[in-house]
Amino acid sequence: MLTAALQDKARVMTTTTLAQARGVLGEVDFSLVIIDIGLPDGLGLVLIDEMRKQGIHTPIVILSADEAPPSFHDNIVASIVKSRTSEKKIVEAILSYLPQKED
Repeated sequence: MLTAALQDKARVMTTTTLAQARGVLGEVDFSLVIIDIGLPDGLGLVLIDEMRKQGIHTPIVILSADEAPPSFHDNIVASIVKSRTSEKKIVEAILSYLPQKED
């Protein structure tokens, strides 16, 4: 759903597991990373620690059913709880964290 909402506004790459995300992070230079805390094969929070340890300082938005723990707030630009935020507001927030294109 979110991918469709962003399709005309941003290029989106989706992964559904921690393993897939790890694989593409080493291959692609992203402008923004959106992470879900609960992934089928582990916690998305682990990926944040791994990224920072590898020197990857891409802005991160946590988009999840749960709020990000306070200990992660210094490493993310936003924590959005899906059930408390409309899709429109989620899209607006994500777009606000993307670098603005120069004309």
